[in-house]
Amino acid sequence: MRACMAVLVGVTACAGSPPTTRASELRAPMPEVTLPRLAGGTWSSTSARGSALVVDVWASWCKPCSKGFPKLDALAARRSDVSVIAISIDEDAAAAREFVAQHPLGVPIVQDAEQAVTRPLGVDRLPTVLLVDADGTVRYRIEEPSERDYDDLGALVDRFASSSSTDH
Repeated sequence: MRACMAVLVGVTACAGSPPTTRASELRAPMPEVTLPRLAGGTWSSTSARGSALVVDVWASWCKPCSKGFPKLDALAARRSDVSVIAISIDEDAAAAREFVAQHPLGVPIVQDAEQAVTRPLGVDRLPTVLLVDADGTVRYRIEEPSERDYDDLGALVDRFASSSSTDH
């Protein structure tokens, strides 16, 4: 199954064709998972409850996946009210570490080799950004985000943060 996902994502997102951003509003619960951090220790999806969460899903074999890394770092530095996490779907943690060594990323990085987050949320393209509200509900999924999409993440977070209390 993982091999099928890798082939599907690789062919559709990383084949060298120009990316076409697909954004969709969701109302899906963020899967409750505990994942290993590349730097050691673990990260739990429930630990982010109470604040907005931006999740960047990527893999080492996806060349366009590193393009948003500087924007994610900038968002994390600018917005203390927003948690940012990067999820590698690499099966090999060493490959993910090597990729990050070549494309530095300052936000916490976790490995989801079993795709416990991506599979339930229908992620089939890379990179994909998920925006999760303070209650743990995935509100947006942005597939193959453009530079402008990364620039607009803060505004999107503000949009759902201001509406989350009235949308339930």
